[in-house]
Amino acid sequence: MARICSTQTAQLPFEVASIRANHSGEERSAVYFQAGRFVAENASLKAIIAYAYHVKDFQISGGPSWIDSEKFNITAKEENAVAADRQRLSWKQYTEQLELMVQSSLADRFQLRVIHKPRKSTILALVTAKGGPKLERSSRDGYEADFRGRRGQLLTKGVSLAQLADFLSWMPEVGVRKVVDQTGFDGNFDLTLRWSFERSPATGGPPEIVQPDAPSIFNAIQEQLGLKLEPTKGLVDYLIIDHVEKPSEN
Repeated sequence: MARICSTQTAQLPFEVASIRANHSGEERSAVYFQAGRFVAENASLKAIIAYAYHVKDFQISGGPSWIDSEKFNITAKEENAVAADRQRLSWKQYTEQLELMVQSSLADRFQLRVIHKPRKSTILALVTAKGGPKLERSSRDGYEADFRGRRGQLLTKGVSLAQLADFLSWMPEVGVRKVVDQTGFDGNFDLTLRWSFERSPATGGPPEIVQPDAPSIFNAIQEQLGLKLEPTKGLVDYLIIDHVEKPSEN
């Protein structure tokens, strides 16, 4: 059953939320949380919605073309006392609350309304491989995490396997499928992962193999982490943009 959401949460709003258009033309973009802050740099509204609702691009449909083409810089900050109080929560609980706050800000500043249409779809389950996991427990918690990830390489300290699954969901090598942690392992880990991938040269021609000495992403996960990705069926939340407007800058 579909349902429409506009005002997303009764969470306390961000103390300051600055939104500005980015006309730099740069390709690099970033969307991330820090303790007490949400930041988007040179990011499309579609990417920000995907981050706030914990979905991938393919799970979002509808809306005008500018949600893909136009870029924004957003900085939203909690009141210091509120942020300090929230940090008594686990990092997972804290980021879930921040996601709700970002959803509320999008409803307020972009007049965003979305329709949720969950349906069964093929997903990839992150599970333990034969022989057991090869994971190093971390002394860091989520608030101290160091997450350095890009296509073909991941170097982290203090992240959960749910965060690993989220990261893998964005990698083109896994296809148009969401990755979900089903390992059953709690806590935080220091992870290193390296894999090869195909990239089309800017000048055209056949694709080149980047890091050809490394295994595929599926083999790398199994060989380097003792985990594996298994296709299965799961409930996936698809979003239809019912209404959105360009925001006034501040």
